[in-house]
Amino acid sequence: MPFPFTGSPIWHATHTGPANGDPADGPSVTDMGVTLADNIQYLAAQVPINGNISIPIIVGRAETATWTYGPSQHSWDQNVLDQDDLWIELPNYPGSQLVSWSVYLLPASAHAALPATMPRIHLATVDITDGSPGFTANTSDTSGSVVAYETYHSIMQTLGSPVEFTNMRYIAVIEGEAGANALVGLAVLALAVNIEPVP
Repeated sequence: MPFPFTGSPIWHATHTGPANGDPADGPSVTDMGVTLADNIQYLAAQVPINGNISIPIIVGRAETATWTYGPSQHSWDQNVLDQDDLWIELPNYPGSQLVSWSVYLLPASAHAALPATMPRIHLATVDITDGSPGFTANTSDTSGSVVAYETYHSIMQTLGSPVEFTNMRYIAVIEGEAGANALVGLAVLALAVNIEPVP
């Protein structure tokens, strides 16, 4: 009768089957099937994460002069009209590379016109092998009208070349709106990354 080869994601270096001349049935076949199934589950667990992943943006309840935790939406809310940075570190995904990332925003309502300085994002990096820092160029909000801007939307930064997570820390850096026509109340509601396995 069929045997359900379930088990644990454990690696077995050897698989013991029937000896030469023995019938291909009995416990030895079952045991070999289980160890092979364990190896398959182990290998499947090593496959890098792929696709769009939402990143936690609230860790504890840290507050800065510009960004304050908004409990009603579990967001970071801009309450000072400057472009002080909001920093959110990305989790590390070994075996994967970052293709693009997005920040989801809901600005305040009643802007008279688009802010003179629109929100923008970039990545800061730290090489953990030697501590050297780096960063990507800024990507600004491209909303073309007040109506579009005041609607829940995202800023996406696509990287020219995918970057690997190996030996690197990546920190999302978000700057709010400022200048003429800017209003307090911009809410950062979510952050997502698009990753794929390293070829």
